[in-house]
Amino acid sequence: MSQGRALVADDTVTMTNYVRSLLGKMGYHAVDTARDGAEALRLIGSQSYDLIVLDHNMPSVNGLDVIRAVRRSMPQLKAAIVLMTGLVNRQMIDAIRDENLAVDAVLAKPFDAAMFAGKIEAKCGKRPTSRVTARDDQERPAPARPTASISARRCGDLFAIRFAGTVTHNDKLPIKHAFDQALSDDGPQVAVDVSDLIAFDEFFLGFLLVFCGTAAKPTRDVALVTGPRSQGSRMFSLGVDRIVPAVVSLTDLRRAPAN
Repeated sequence: MSQGRALVADDTVTMTNYVRSLLGKMGYHAVDTARDGAEALRLIGSQSYDLIVLDHNMPSVNGLDVIRAVRRSMPQLKAAIVLMTGLVNRQMIDAIRDENLAVDAVLAKPFDAAMFAGKIEAKCGKRPTSRVTARDDQERPAPARPTASISARRCGDLFAIRFAGTVTHNDKLPIKHAFDQALSDDGPQVAVDVSDLIAFDEFFLGFLLVFCGTAAKPTRDVALVTGPRSQGSRMFSLGVDRIVPAVVSLTDLRRAPAN
């Protein structure tokens, strides 16, 4: 069943593709994309949408500012609006309420397909198809995600940090401890293994980027271990590959010829 036209605005390409894929499975016949808030505003002004999904943390114009501009200049807009964010805070919720921004749903990253489809259905009146969630299980909560597993240890010349399960800003203390251990180590190689990572948030991705930039030195190599590049590892490694080499496994890293 066709659900109409949707817009997805997120400056992370992989997240944009992920949400676009979910909407396609929910029956939206056309899904446009924007890389930032300014482009989203241009598209909203030139197209008619049934659903608008906005990331909050975008360059030039963030998601809340897009909504403010739309509510001010297009009071007749009928589209349902969903705001995605890596961290839902009191200030954001207060702004939505106090400014009467009429946001239909706020989605905290990370989220899975069932959570996304259920939120859209419950808040925006869009019924997902069985390709997204089970036909008769619409009211069941999404299964619990595995908790975080974080370890850091030296293996010969290699200092390895391993993240598995769901790692978010709630794990900031063990994340910091692992990164501090690596930064204080004077070995020639550091590896960050995210091959078993299932879910993450923007805080953790930003923390990782800062760590990689800090840890890389003329006397030390930093590598990201992404495993077989499943959907989750592709999302997590976005942006990091531009700074450090990505390898499939710690075994491959150990076999790599020295520079």
